[in-house]
Amino acid sequence: LSLLSQPGAKESFLLGQVRDRHSLLYFPVAIAVKWPLGLLALGAIQTWSRWRERRTRPWRLEEVALLAAMTVVLLSCMLSNLDYGVRYALPLLPFLCVWCSDRATANRGRRLAVVLALVAAIALETARALPYPLAFFNTLAGGPGRGDRIVNDSNVDWGQGLVALRRDLDRLGIRKVHLAYHGTVDPALYGIDYEIFAGGDLGPESDWLAVSSYFMVGLPARLTTRLGMSEQPMKYDFAALQGRSPVARPAGCMYLYRMR
Repeated sequence: LSLLSQPGAKESFLLGQVRDRHSLLYFPVAIAVKWPLGLLALGAIQTWSRWRERRTRPWRLEEVALLAAMTVVLLSCMLSNLDYGVRYALPLLPFLCVWCSDRATANRGRRLAVVLALVAAIALETARALPYPLAFFNTLAGGPGRGDRIVNDSNVDWGQGLVALRRDLDRLGIRKVHLAYHGTVDPALYGIDYEIFAGGDLGPESDWLAVSSYFMVGLPARLTTRLGMSEQPMKYDFAALQGRSPVARPAGCMYLYRMR
């Protein structure tokens, strides 16, 4: 973690751009698109309601402590050079859930129904991403796997798409595929017959190209081969594919194209 936090140690991705510098906007944007809308709405409602009730319902010490803890965690994330995933903001969640729970005990009738509806919305929206929850994005960001042009890296792609890719290859009758895969496991172990895509035109082995989301947006990483990891990071330019609809989106973290 300390190595990753060093300036220039690793490139990140935010709002369509690969960046080699830290951005204060990273974690607010990542939270806005990676956390369920129901949870964000509950947090906003609770904060607004408590501000309006401040004169008739004095602030309790535990409420001040919760807000202070959330503020410290969020500011720590925003000020650190760790623009690689919303996971670094996960310590916010226990405090936020306790903070939001006050709405369920403070309300009755219609207001309680709104709170329960938002809780149900959290469950339903989260379930949409299963069985690949890592690629979750909320509805405003486009849904699972659809917000990878806003934030990427561990928000979307840790190489978890090989099983889904093999399933799509079988479904489409594809025997071999050119592959730009971001991960640490040889895809052949999952029954995928592949040729490593090193850029340029496809070879004659296959008309199909599968690309990990991480490489699709232009982030660099070492490439997994049958002989192990490449010594140097690989960086692709898939700008020509950005506006093209893929045939499939395995696990929400890969793109499968028919190139010819």
